[in-house]
Amino acid sequence: MSKIKLLLSVLLLATFMNVHAQDRTVTGVVRNDASKTGVPNVTVTQKGTNRAVITGDDGSFSIRVSGANPTLVVSSVGYNAREIDASGSGPVVVDLVNTKGDLNEVVVTALGITRQKKTLVYATQTVKPAELTEVRDPNNVLNSLAGKVANATIAQGSGGPGSGARIVLRGNRSIQGSNNALIVVDGVPLSNTTASTAGSDFGFVQSSDGASNINPDDIESMTVLRGASAAALYGSQAGNGVIVITTKKGRKDRVSVNVNSGITTETAWALPFFQNQYGSGNGGVLSGTSGESWGAKMTGQSYTNFLGNSSSYSPQANNVKDFFRTGNSFNNSISVSGGGDKMQTYLSYTNNSINGIIDRNTLNRNTVNLRITNQVGSRFSTDAKVTYINQQTKNRPRSGEENAPVIDIYNMARSISTADAKQYDLINNLGIPAPTAFPATLSSIYQNPYWTVNRTSINEDRDRVIGFLSAKYKITNWLSISGKANLDKTFDRGESSVYANTILWAKGGGDYGKDNIIVTEKWFDAQLEGNNNITKDLRVNYRVGGIFQDSKYDQTSEGANGLNVTNKFSMNFATAPSVSSSFTEVQTQSVFGQANISWKDLIFLDASLRNDWDSRLPKPYTYQYPSIGASAILSDLFTLAEPISFLKASANYAEVGNGGQFGLLSTKYYYGQGAGNGQLYRSSTLPFPGLKPEIVKNLEFGLEARFLKNRIGFSFTWYKSNSINQLLAIGLPVATGYSSKYINAGNIQNKGVEFLIDGYAVQNKGFKWNVAFNASFNKNKVISLDKDIKIVYLAGGFGRSGTPIVTEGG
Repeated sequence: MSKIKLLLSVLLLATFMNVHAQDRTVTGVVRNDASKTGVPNVTVTQKGTNRAVITGDDGSFSIRVSGANPTLVVSSVGYNAREIDASGSGPVVVDLVNTKGDLNEVVVTALGITRQKKTLVYATQTVKPAELTEVRDPNNVLNSLAGKVANATIAQGSGGPGSGARIVLRGNRSIQGSNNALIVVDGVPLSNTTASTAGSDFGFVQSSDGASNINPDDIESMTVLRGASAAALYGSQAGNGVIVITTKKGRKDRVSVNVNSGITTETAWALPFFQNQYGSGNGGVLSGTSGESWGAKMTGQSYTNFLGNSSSYSPQANNVKDFFRTGNSFNNSISVSGGGDKMQTYLSYTNNSINGIIDRNTLNRNTVNLRITNQVGSRFSTDAKVTYINQQTKNRPRSGEENAPVIDIYNMARSISTADAKQYDLINNLGIPAPTAFPATLSSIYQNPYWTVNRTSINEDRDRVIGFLSAKYKITNWLSISGKANLDKTFDRGESSVYANTILWAKGGGDYGKDNIIVTEKWFDAQLEGNNNITKDLRVNYRVGGIFQDSKYDQTSEGANGLNVTNKFSMNFATAPSVSSSFTEVQTQSVFGQANISWKDLIFLDASLRNDWDSRLPKPYTYQYPSIGASAILSDLFTLAEPISFLKASANYAEVGNGGQFGLLSTKYYYGQGAGNGQLYRSSTLPFPGLKPEIVKNLEFGLEARFLKNRIGFSFTWYKSNSINQLLAIGLPVATGYSSKYINAGNIQNKGVEFLIDGYAVQNKGFKWNVAFNASFNKNKVISLDKDIKIVYLAGGFGRSGTPIVTEGG
């Protein structure tokens, strides 16, 4: 009997060891069959067991299986389920086919988090990279979004190639702050400052912004987050919405080489209308030296022009149009992508050579981008990227009302020919160039535009390095931890030269100046991310993390204030050299949490909370930014009419911020060069120790539908946002010792609707033609300002043009 027991024990032990010896881990990735991109939140189950896992953001999974020939069931709402044989030894690749058009499209949201579009509780819009590169804007990638994004207002820069652009989503929210949308690249906010922008109608030079350095050839995807709920994880930076950009990286198991070359031309289009009856002169009397066009009627009679030559007194209908040339841009890009299971590499080089529509204005940009991703073992992965940009901008045109090329040409008399105007380098009896011989309507302000173009220069050289290093470790199949370190450093070197006798801008002997600007942005974040099945039908994804951001701006300017040797452009010949510098540093520390709960992949609930500690604010420096939203796929919850392929409703509420302002908490003192050891003087702005950040409160409702087997799509969004705690500058009586102070006041409301319609006008086996239409309406209203202030004056017009104002109720 004892021998039988022993034999049975051995058999049972052998069986137990054999079963557990067959237990093993199967890894793999679930991809979208059309795009070959990873699909997150897909359920992977071993058939016949209760073993199940959820795919991560990149579609990857790892599951313990038993038995000699295990079968995996891969399923997700909106895809055809598949059964996969997992008896092999290598990784499993599963391609799922959409059943609901692009609703299972994976989009990148705040902080680089990937989500299926159908699970979102807020409105987003994606822009395909091809729309940015096939016919590109040569100056700034933001300009390419015009007309493609609902409720986006884009103002192109006025400083020629590479100048900063302005993109406003859902209307202006801030009276005196920035209304520009936040630009995020690979999960990190981009330094998008523009050192010089127009503050009035006076002459100014607009510099480059950060977005102009984004290379469209390196963009993998672009998502526009118009509402506060979508952008809430960016807290105090997200008050104006977010443009989320992800860049390309290497692909597994293939090597590809892509070349993109193109030429774009542009011309001056919206020129003013000019009369062509009356020429040089005043009071109906012909005068060859007058810049005004109030002379006699032009009938071709002979007269002595401003050069002292005999000329025909005839209309010069194209003398303004001929001032502008046909601009062109040459864009050449090459990229190499490839890799295996363990490492993938993406390397690209792009050259942009641009000639602006004003003569001598050029830009040349070289961009080198390298990205390496590594899968170090089954649980640990890394991602690293470095981008270097070298850019030279020559002869950036001055804008504004005073002695700038465009305003100068507009003030040229209608009888002056282009050939005569180009003789800007005449020598007078003293042997000095005489630019003022060109007649202008007001010789103390306007000048020969050809002199301005050829005898002044404003140049800018830029070197920029952007890079990050990130790592992710999967602690378990359902829990991972990741971290990222990012650096964005820009070196701008500006140089300006002005010939002697240049109106307004020249000192004695001419003038010369240099600018050096260094912008440094550091970003560090860490987050813990998990997903769990609470029950068979209830799933939760969640993440908690922290962010540290440090921003520095360092500027040093040198001015000659005249040249001791005429037109010798060097600080060695400065008449009264001056040096000024400014430095700011802002730190933001943040913690955040987010949870996404789904029931049967039909009803979704999102909630997030971010807390920022901002160095610009008074103690305790802190503000919170919550969001909550819900959505439901009605077409799967109820039986609808057959033409309706998909119907989803959503609602959300969120609060985001618009930051503080540097240097308002205490009195600022400045040092100025002068006799002896110079002088110290106090800021004329009263300190504001009670400063609060602007808060934007946003409510949004949305409806999304698709019809006729997903051939036609439609989405509708209604929103209302109120921006409170506006930071307003107001004047003070002289007796206070200060000229102005800041207050928090005001309530600016934006309310509107957005429509997007898309569909296939033609769809057959060999050819598809997709068309899209978007429309939006936004009503902006000043609900209130302050109990004592009903009007706020913005940038002035120096008494020569209207001053914009903000008035309560307007």
